[in-house]
Amino acid sequence: MHTIDEMESALRNLSAASNFSFDIGLRVIKVVYTSRIPRHPAIVNDRLTKDDGTRLHCIHFPFTDLDKVCEYIAQRVKNLKGKTVQFTSTHQDSEACVKLIRDTLGVKMERVNDMTCHVKGTNFLLNNILDEVFVYDHHNVDCRYFFQTCLNSPHDSVFPYVLVNVGTGMSIVRVNGESDFEYIGGSHCGGGAFFGLAKLLIGSADIDELLVMAEDGDHRKVDSLVCDIYGSDYNEQLLGLPPDLIAGSFGKCSNNDFADQVKDDPEYRKDCIRSLLLMISNSVGQVVSLVLNNEKTNRLFFNGFMVRNHPIIMRTLSYAINFWSRGTLQAHFLRHEAFMAAIGGMVLGKERLEKQGEVNIEHYSWREHYAGCSDLGRFVPRRPTDAAFRGEVLELDCADILMRPFPLLSPAVEYDPDTVDLNSDLAAREFWLTIMEESVHKMCTKAIESQAESPTAAERADVVAKKYLEQLQLLRDKPFAYGTCNVRNLLDLREQIFQEHEFDDPFKLQKKLENDLAVRELPKVVAKLDSMDDARERLAEATKGLLAGNVFDWGAKEVVKLMEGEETFTFQKAIDVIPERPWLHDSLDEFLDETFNGSHKSIVVFVDNSGADVVLGVIPFAREFLKLGSQVTIVSNLLPALNDITYGELEEVMAEVAQRDELLKRSMTEGTLKIMHSGQGSPCLDLRRIDSKLCELVLRDKVDLVVIEGMGRALHTNFNAHFSVPSLKAAVIKTRWLADRMGGDIFSVVCKYEKNQSNPSQ
Repeated sequence: MHTIDEMESALRNLSAASNFSFDIGLRVIKVVYTSRIPRHPAIVNDRLTKDDGTRLHCIHFPFTDLDKVCEYIAQRVKNLKGKTVQFTSTHQDSEACVKLIRDTLGVKMERVNDMTCHVKGTNFLLNNILDEVFVYDHHNVDCRYFFQTCLNSPHDSVFPYVLVNVGTGMSIVRVNGESDFEYIGGSHCGGGAFFGLAKLLIGSADIDELLVMAEDGDHRKVDSLVCDIYGSDYNEQLLGLPPDLIAGSFGKCSNNDFADQVKDDPEYRKDCIRSLLLMISNSVGQVVSLVLNNEKTNRLFFNGFMVRNHPIIMRTLSYAINFWSRGTLQAHFLRHEAFMAAIGGMVLGKERLEKQGEVNIEHYSWREHYAGCSDLGRFVPRRPTDAAFRGEVLELDCADILMRPFPLLSPAVEYDPDTVDLNSDLAAREFWLTIMEESVHKMCTKAIESQAESPTAAERADVVAKKYLEQLQLLRDKPFAYGTCNVRNLLDLREQIFQEHEFDDPFKLQKKLENDLAVRELPKVVAKLDSMDDARERLAEATKGLLAGNVFDWGAKEVVKLMEGEETFTFQKAIDVIPERPWLHDSLDEFLDETFNGSHKSIVVFVDNSGADVVLGVIPFAREFLKLGSQVTIVSNLLPALNDITYGELEEVMAEVAQRDELLKRSMTEGTLKIMHSGQGSPCLDLRRIDSKLCELVLRDKVDLVVIEGMGRALHTNFNAHFSVPSLKAAVIKTRWLADRMGGDIFSVVCKYEKNQSNPSQ
């Protein structure tokens, strides 16, 4: 019997759910719905977003649970009756399934085109999930999953691509645009042939059982190889074919005596299934390669129940595509392809509801909500499904804005935000997982302090710590669980778990205190700079102040010791922490030379922390450029993360400093000093997903200098980023591990100025 708790953990937020769609398969049902998620005032400034947030829930579960799931939904969703639900179906008794859903939920059922839904769903995933695509490398023991992003820069497009669906048969579709696709080929040889022949050969057609058998089998016992035909003295140079290449599937079994001998082997069933799987996979690979000879794209995605969840199939398809295309093609897979058709049905439904005034989900960007997703355990072979409710879950949160790649990324170099890939770097992964484990209780203490009046704060914080530690253990076991394992995702996952338990901004009170203190000190910092007659000297000092402000970081253990020490850690003490030049990375002179040659007339500054960082570091730095006649845009987070300043907080700070400084007030009034948000809520910065309004402003204002400050934004991410305009990456190293990695020491300085990098040879 399935418990309510098991259902509830998968089918969440049903009381605020609407807009359902179903994909009815032979063994698995997929359901997708949207729900409204309450936003607390600490998350989003009320002037920006007054409505609750929207979340997309995607769940798939065994077909045998359909009646229980429908009953569970019907009991909790009260506004469904009479509404239209889109569905696709490949089930042989789809009429009975549709009747069950219709009668239980009281809805109208509308069947939509299966392939249209697959294409719509694929487009949605490619546009919104950065690590959706991966290639599988069986021979790489340390990391077999290599994730890719289709939209790395403003010059990229997901189109065209080829989608290969391996289901009962195999279909090949070329996708040219959001709604533009065409069938270009296919084959009757697919999952149906595999299961049918398996049933005849060994009496079983259970996919989990068959694939476990295939993993253990040895096809060489039944297949004829090239070396079997040409003998042990076969010379590979003669035909150019490797000796272990399959010449004929089941070729050895054509001999009656041999076939009888094979059947006496207790392992023969496994060997036969492996041979059969290779025969089907190689046939699929050959057909796809032949069809794509006539296409002008090498972007190739596989999906379908025959591919889903199974490393051995990904391995054999990858080999077949590489072999038959002679290395010109590579098989790509999708993390969430199981949900394609159901998501596509949702998109089609929303397109029709748009005419009635509802918002189309394609008009906004979506973020993967790791805290609500099941891990991708599907990357390891699974034993036959047990009796428990097994719902696999994907959740996406609507960003409420449209996000695009930052327009000043260099088209000449592929952008990768992460300096370190924790999937492949085992030492780095262990360090970061340990650091996160050690810091979670400190974070929970801050969260409790931020809600001291709440009687449930301590209990909720304990749940946060437990869940986050469980997730970290999962990532130790399966670092690829949520795509590329990196510092960004570890931090984002932590923030999401806090928000799930109503800790929307654990550092809210701390940030307010530090902002107020810094605003009061700003006039002294500005007066000191204004007392210097030489403009170059002033900018050099302001740049040093930019670095000193970055020392104030509640995410760095060494700095926390200073800030919680007996003596007050002042801005002057932070300046004193900055070592003498030359710094670890020191391009200050080149930066000053270019600035005073008139190169930087419009700059954008991505800021980091609240308090001294933004008020005493960034604002005086920006003020010096305003005095030079440049225009400046300061960009913050939209959502909270650690002690990073948010857009709402930055608005308040700028209103305060404008009352204390005439130049800043005039510049804000005239529009030469602006503030914007990136659309993100992370201690790091991923320039693949930036608020489209900021992208438009950057182009409109002809920004010619990108400044990124802070360890998370300029070192853990973007240290190797290339731009089409000059850039300055400024940060102070505040962890021993990173200092060792970069060849420096604690509080070493990175002041890295690089000119236009449209040409990678520069």
